[in-house]
Amino acid sequence: MHIRQFLLPEKEKQTAALLQSLPLEEKRALWRLIKASGKDHTCIVTSPTPEIRSLETKKILERNPYYRGKGFSYFTLRHAPYLMKQLQEQSKST
Repeated sequence: MHIRQFLLPEKEKQTAALLQSLPLEEKRALWRLIKASGKDHTCIVTSPTPEIRSLETKKILERNPYYRGKGFSYFTLRHAPYLMKQLQEQSKST
């Protein structure tokens, strides 16, 4: 996961720095969620893992309160759309 911070708005650079300081297992969990996310930056998981819960407490993930299906729906990097777009582009090339 390589983040080009010079392309990000100032307010998203803090989020990028937070992502780079995450433990490896949380980075892997986040990467899987980014790959599974659609255009609306939501992803669905069957059950939240400890890594997902940790990402939720760090405000990287936010639970989607409107989702009523099976499992749990999360907004991924909801407050950092440019960062999310950059990471989604990277995920398509890997």
